[in-house]
Amino acid sequence: MFEEIKIPDNITDIYIDVGLSHNAPHTVEWLSSNPNAFVFGFEPVKKNCERVLDIIKNLKFEDRFKLFQCAVDNVDKPEVKNFYITCNSQVEGDHGQSSLYELTLKNSQGCEYWIDEVSSTLCVNLSQLFEVIDWGRFDSITCLKTDTQGNDLNIMKSIQSYFHRVPFIKCESYTFNHYKKNDDDPKFIYDYMTSNGYKLSSGDIGSADHFYTRLS
Repeated sequence: MFEEIKIPDNITDIYIDVGLSHNAPHTVEWLSSNPNAFVFGFEPVKKNCERVLDIIKNLKFEDRFKLFQCAVDNVDKPEVKNFYITCNSQVEGDHGQSSLYELTLKNSQGCEYWIDEVSSTLCVNLSQLFEVIDWGRFDSITCLKTDTQGNDLNIMKSIQSYFHRVPFIKCESYTFNHYKKNDDDPKFIYDYMTSNGYKLSSGDIGSADHFYTRLS
């Protein structure tokens, strides 16, 4: 699925956005602020993909953005898994808690959450994308952002051999035990990243989001 990607000649910076939600704020910021940026986006929820593509089209960024409707996971080859699409009582069309992990959160601060659909979703390994990037043309990925509601550590593990190509990583480190998983502790990601040549640049160890910078 990655072999025939065409990147315009003017592009100097590649960004990767995993987990776009319904409005892809990071992608929009990158493309708006940098006319030489190209973004690869990954989003498993179909309705989110449709909305994001409308935004990209309205902003006339189509030639600098490539969307993959799939999830990202530490898999040996493309694999279909259950994906839990969620809704909440406060924002219609918000599927922000959707995940490869089953949601256990029911109520929070007056907001109700529920699983609206269980979808069979293609999961790919991000390293497959790295394998086809022209590293003679691009020295590195300018920034990688992941927000996958509990699967960020698995993504980090899947691209370990490419860490030297990714100087900046923003990831979700903690989902506050809202999903059926055994390793929901921000220290797991912190320990993994710092033992693999990164330092925590913003956010404390116990925060939901971490920003890591690659040490020279």
